[in-house]
Amino acid sequence: MKHNEHIVKSFENELNGIVVSLKAMKDMVIDLIRTAEDSLNKDGADYYEKAILKDKKVNELEKDIESRAINILVRRQPMAGDLRFIVSAIKIASLLERIGDRGKKTAKKTQRITEPFSSEIYDDIKKMNAIIIAMINEVFVNIEKYDFKDLKKAYEDDNKVDEFYSETMHKAIKCQQNSPRELEEFIAKIKVLKNFERIGDYATKIAKIVYYIAEGSNSPDF
Repeated sequence: MKHNEHIVKSFENELNGIVVSLKAMKDMVIDLIRTAEDSLNKDGADYYEKAILKDKKVNELEKDIESRAINILVRRQPMAGDLRFIVSAIKIASLLERIGDRGKKTAKKTQRITEPFSSEIYDDIKKMNAIIIAMINEVFVNIEKYDFKDLKKAYEDDNKVDEFYSETMHKAIKCQQNSPRELEEFIAKIKVLKNFERIGDYATKIAKIVYYIAEGSNSPDF
């Protein structure tokens, strides 16, 4: 193998390594979202301990991705699309870390909830999270295959998440009015709902970054 071919192959392997790590990080944060959801009507303390350990792994992977990306920038001095990808990989890892952090915070908040969410609200949260997880998976398909129909779907799904959040928030407020509970517990429930809604926002931001990687410009209004 010629020297230049070796360099190109080595560079491709480094880029592919970052993609693999981002996907592993994505799988971890989805697992954290599910852990946070499971904590809502079960033993919050037990699930919070699990969330802490999972979030720690997410944080470690984010630092590893950032370190490798910076190392590539310094050594390879990439251009155009490769440069956009490497810089964007750092941003994506940061957003995934925020998703994981929201999951951990949600599990922590559930420890203050003694009266579980109503079955109707809990079902709404599960549906909302199913949309969010699908959004994250759809966006990650586009890290290697730039299919803008999938990116458009992620944008549309975020609107669905916002609608679920708004409707579920009204239901939670109505439950509080009909059967007043401790204010601290009610606030904890509101923050839990907000955490899940913010996770959807982060997924949308990742979609915008993926569009930028491919096109070198800000994402359009689909």
